[in-house]
Amino acid sequence: MSSPYGSSHANGDMSKYDAELIGKGRTAELFRVDAKTVLKLFFEPTDEAKARHEVARMEIVNRLGLNVPRCHGLETQAGRPGIRYEYIAGRSMVERLQRNPLSARSCARILAREHLAIHAHGVSELPDETERFAATLARVKSQLGDRYEPVRAALSRSVSGTQLCHGDFHPDNILLSKNGPIVIDWNDCYAGTPAGDVARTYLILSAPTLPDDLAPILRSFVRRLKRFLAKSYLTEYLRYSEIAAQAVDGWMGLVAAVRLAENVPGEAEWLQGIVDMHYAPKRA
Repeated sequence: MSSPYGSSHANGDMSKYDAELIGKGRTAELFRVDAKTVLKLFFEPTDEAKARHEVARMEIVNRLGLNVPRCHGLETQAGRPGIRYEYIAGRSMVERLQRNPLSARSCARILAREHLAIHAHGVSELPDETERFAATLARVKSQLGDRYEPVRAALSRSVSGTQLCHGDFHPDNILLSKNGPIVIDWNDCYAGTPAGDVARTYLILSAPTLPDDLAPILRSFVRRLKRFLAKSYLTEYLRYSEIAAQAVDGWMGLVAAVRLAENVPGEAEWLQGIVDMHYAPKRA
């Protein structure tokens, strides 16, 4: 079954690389090179700048001592830019949830604990959240219509944080290894406000969309499971954080507007509804 959290996979005959293919995403393939390392190979030869961008972020994150794979730098194979990473033996949290839905509560605790550990670090070398979000909102200005100016004004009023934020923290990006959870996919990390990063995770977890290949008999159950995981994660995070629930809610509309730019299938109307709920003009 596909992931219920919106991960998509690229298709097509790409340039071959003589190693075991263990994963494929929208922009790259992941190959097992040897017992200790994997190689992330981007599909397009023109993606070298993207690879350098990712390595620069990983060098920052690796210095912080978090539960993340070690990055061993850039590499080119079959004319394609790539990044060599430490190999992590383990399954994604999504796979655990699919195999054992009763693990949802323990998975929520892991999500909250790892997110808190990430947010404990201040960073200065990463992109600033205000500039990052402003650029993204500009791409969906026409889609937001008369909601754009209120959303943009809310972003301008916000106090930009300096904490490490993952930017795409959800079960697909948690590997459960024998040595504990490992957080992957740091390409969208930034310096910002933890409440905004938490709001994004909550939105991803609670999104109503489901995989196309999910059996009809399971759809209602999986929706309930997603809602339970989202609420349990947020409750657990807030229990051990100094952040108030109102602070997270205050970011929901803005984060929903930003996520519109990702064009996740089936989410647009739902996200627009959240934006409207937070930024629609007040009736007299």
